[in-house]
Amino acid sequence: MDQFHKMVSTHRIPGVTMDKIVSCFRTEAEGAAPTHITVLCKGRVFKLEVIDPEGEPLTSPELKRQLDNVKEQCDNGPEGPHISTMTAEDRTKWAKIREKMMAMDAVNAHNLAIIEQSMLVLAFDDASPKNHGENLYETLAGSAHNRWFDHISTMVAFKSGLLCANYEHSSAEALVHGYTGYFISSQLQRNGPKWKGSVPDRLVPPPEELVFTIDDEIRAAVVQAEKTFLNQASDIEVICPNFTDYGKKFIRSFKLHPDSYMQTVLQLAYFRIHGKPAPTYETATLRQYYHGRTETVRSCTTEVVNWCKAMVDNTVPVEEQKELMMAAFKKHIQLMEEAKCMLGFDRHLFGLQVLAMGAGIPLPSIFSDPVYTKSGGGGNFVLSTSLGGYTPCPGAAAPMVHHGHGIFYNILPDRITYSVSAWKSCKETSAEEMSASIQQSLRDMRKLLMAS
Repeated sequence: MDQFHKMVSTHRIPGVTMDKIVSCFRTEAEGAAPTHITVLCKGRVFKLEVIDPEGEPLTSPELKRQLDNVKEQCDNGPEGPHISTMTAEDRTKWAKIREKMMAMDAVNAHNLAIIEQSMLVLAFDDASPKNHGENLYETLAGSAHNRWFDHISTMVAFKSGLLCANYEHSSAEALVHGYTGYFISSQLQRNGPKWKGSVPDRLVPPPEELVFTIDDEIRAAVVQAEKTFLNQASDIEVICPNFTDYGKKFIRSFKLHPDSYMQTVLQLAYFRIHGKPAPTYETATLRQYYHGRTETVRSCTTEVVNWCKAMVDNTVPVEEQKELMMAAFKKHIQLMEEAKCMLGFDRHLFGLQVLAMGAGIPLPSIFSDPVYTKSGGGGNFVLSTSLGGYTPCPGAAAPMVHHGHGIFYNILPDRITYSVSAWKSCKETSAEEMSASIQQSLRDMRKLLMAS
């Protein structure tokens, strides 16, 4: 996949009318690539080299010394101006402030280029989340002070020792970021907490602080950007429970696909609460194509709705409920296979819409049809869902619509970890209520499978 070229040193540059994506990563055959990361701590910004001139990465003890250096400077000095907060602001406003900063001082332009070209951003955060749910919430909505949302990857290191990452999604899919997270998790488990290797005798340049020249207008813009961020962030709730009754092993024992199983669970969970089906988006990856991105699986089908109706009707025999459930599984698998082969239609319609808007052509009536919107078209899916994989690294995202949920799930051999998000200001939805319904649906489906 071409997207793997964008795992590092990729940045979304704000524009007054349109952003642009710039990637500075190069393979050895293509030429030189950035060898530094950006470190954010207490509103200050540092450049930290992580690969030496010979192309060898720094060892863990060397990296720790460098990061200790940053922490010591920040703990014993004043806070910085929190310029990174601007990346949480409206794109046009941030673009204009960025242009002003570069015009004000050539050093500002140089510093921004260093950040934008860096392999990744590492942010120290004083929050102390204790579990998956708190970790995901703090990373997504806890603070804008130590995040650089424009960068493809901002790794957040919390005071409690937990690590999470905030990913900019426009240049690469969650699949790419998921590989990164799983690799880090696997390496931590494999290597343990203590360094077992040697440390080379070499001179490592100290972290370089990037100091910006700013004025009162920029300071005021940073304050306003934080207010903008907190206004939205304070409205979101994110939870991430573990369902431990069973996992992939049990599902596979019935020769069922775990993802189709979980999508069916989500449909029943929503139907039980609201008494109606939910237009649902599920990500289908086009990774078999070099430049493939994603397609939409519309997993709210006639088959699954018929099954949901049967499950809340006590007069429907168990065998009929089971037959309808199997039909729902089969339909989902069919749609997923079609989507992975580029036989979906949502991305095609989106492409035509963008082309028409760019060319100034009046949009066809389908894009303003209320039925299209109600079905989820135009980014109006009530359930926005994604399989995070079969790894222990969960993820989360905000709902696509105000009355919806964002749901990510990871299916492990003995458990299912999932996140549910909702907007607090919406009286129709509750992350806790949806989570309870998901767990009840998982138990009811197991009971149904085991019924003779």
